[in-house]
Amino acid sequence: MPTSYITELKAFRDIFEPRVENFLNTLENSENGTQEKIMANNAIYDRAIDICADGQVVFIDNEAKRNQFIWDRIIDRITPPGAAGLKIDIRNGSTNEFEPGVEVSFQQQGLPVIIGTTDADGYVPFTNLEVGLYTGFLRKPGFEPVPIEFTISTGVTSFKHYVINPESPTP
Repeated sequence: MPTSYITELKAFRDIFEPRVENFLNTLENSENGTQEKIMANNAIYDRAIDICADGQVVFIDNEAKRNQFIWDRIIDRITPPGAAGLKIDIRNGSTNEFEPGVEVSFQQQGLPVIIGTTDADGYVPFTNLEVGLYTGFLRKPGFEPVPIEFTISTGVTSFKHYVINPESPTP
């Protein structure tokens, strides 16, 4: 072993150890910060639920005002409309490759049909969807139609992955 090895190793350790310690401290602080944020969010939620319960009692004889203290209705009012979306990708069941040219059509009961077509990467996004349950189909000539059903939540972009299979040859 060269005589300079021990000196170089000590110099490297003097540089490396503080960096590792800094990394570990940063990691611990990040985890603590995340936990603190979760606890703060939970405290806010708990307080909001308490306020809703109080509002239900205070306005027991006034249905219009009492309905303003229902958590789901509050969330609907404070979440901007059109913030929900859907991203779909579709694979060919035989090749496991993404499938372009698949028509995706769906609707919420009583609303117009929404239609899109997968691009060259088998992907199609939808934005500004109303909250609720949707049903529809995936269609492409030469493939079995696939019924789909999903729920869109307020303020959430959902990701859905589907498989479409080639039609079986008719005898």
